[in-house]
Parts: sequence; C-alpha cells; structure tokens
Amino acid sequence: MSSVDSCYNIYIEKSLIVKSAMTSNYCFLCFVRG
Repeated sequence: MSSVDSCYNIYIEKSLIVKSAMTSNYCFLCFVRG
C-alpha cells in the first residue's frame, strides 16, 4: 500500500502543478486501459 500511496501523492502533486492537463491525460489513459 505504501507504494500505491506514494504514486497517488506524486499524481496529486503533478495535478496541482498542471491540473487540467494531467487530469485529462490520466483519465484518458485509465479509460483506454479500462
């Protein structure tokens, strides 16, 4: 779980920096893989 939390924290930091761009790309990748 620690590794997952770390990845999640990194994602949050990046999303705060470039929120709209990272969120769109992340959701798109999840949608494609899902």
